[in-house]
Amino acid sequence: TSSVRGTVFRVSAGGDAPAAATEVVEGHVQVANTRGQRLVEAGHAAASTPDRNLPMQALPPAPRLDDAELRLQPLPLLAQWPALPEAGGGYRVEVVRADAPEVLLSARNVDAPQVQIDTLPPGRLRLLVRAVTAEGVEGHDAQHDFEVADGLPPPVTLWPVHDQHLQ
Repeated sequence: TSSVRGTVFRVSAGGDAPAAATEVVEGHVQVANTRGQRLVEAGHAAASTPDRNLPMQALPPAPRLDDAELRLQPLPLLAQWPALPEAGGGYRVEVVRADAPEVLLSARNVDAPQVQIDTLPPGRLRLLVRAVTAEGVEGHDAQHDFEVADGLPPPVTLWPVHDQHLQ
């Protein structure tokens, strides 16, 4: 049995990532492998490749999400943000339920600082965006809450125009 309280962290290993990493957002986490152990404090990451432990590094800052660069209604969701120099590995984009952030609705990695998400369920949702370093370490989340309406938007009437009479 394991129990973690007061700590927010992510662990990644395997897949296409160049290194295994432990990223600590809040609290601290003790990590260990055959080459030793380290204490990772909030705002930092420890990463290692099969050959060596990489130096401890600060998590990349959260990208800046500007309302003027977000189109959240109607779908598709379109978002762009200023590029971060720390994002050598692109960006991680997730959409979760705002009232239950553990419920992941959409997740993808993108190379450029922009994303299009075509379908999402209705409800109060949260967009999360974070930079990914060249080593695969993910940074702090930028977040923006938004609402997806239930059902289709009302149709746009093109003809007849207001006060026009039809014969």
